[in-house]
Amino acid sequence: MDNLRFKFRGKRVDNGVWVYGFYFKEAIENEDKQGFDYLSFIKAEYGDHYKNYEVIPETVGQYTGLKDASGFEIYEGDILQGDGVFEVIFHDSAWWLFSVLDKTEQWSFAECNIPKCQIIGNIHETPELLEK
Repeated sequence: MDNLRFKFRGKRVDNGVWVYGFYFKEAIENEDKQGFDYLSFIKAEYGDHYKNYEVIPETVGQYTGLKDASGFEIYEGDILQGDGVFEVIFHDSAWWLFSVLDKTEQWSFAECNIPKCQIIGNIHETPELLEK
C-alpha cells in the first residue's frame, strides 16, 4: 500500500491497533430503520490480499507524504519535535505545524525543516504532550 496517493491510519475498534491503508465510510441502516449510521473503515493489506478493518473515526489521520528524521511516516495528528514541539494539522487544504507552546504560531510544511524533526507521539496516545 506504499503506492497509495492518499494513505490513512486509524485505530481498530476491536483491539486498538493502528492499521494503514485506504479510508472509507460505509452506511449501515440503524436499528430503528429510520436512517443510517456511518462506520469508518481502513482497507489494509492482509497477507496477499486486503481486509477491511473498522476504525475509531476520531483516530483517522492522513499521511502527509513526508517522513521524519528517523524515516517514520508523518500523519495528521502526530506530534513532532524540532526547534519546538508541534502538532501536525491539515487546514485550509494544506499541512501545518501548530506550536504546542504558543497555539497562535503556525508554519506550513514548506516553511519548516521537516526532515530534522522527530515524531514524539500523537494526539491519540500521548495527548499530554499538547499540554506543555
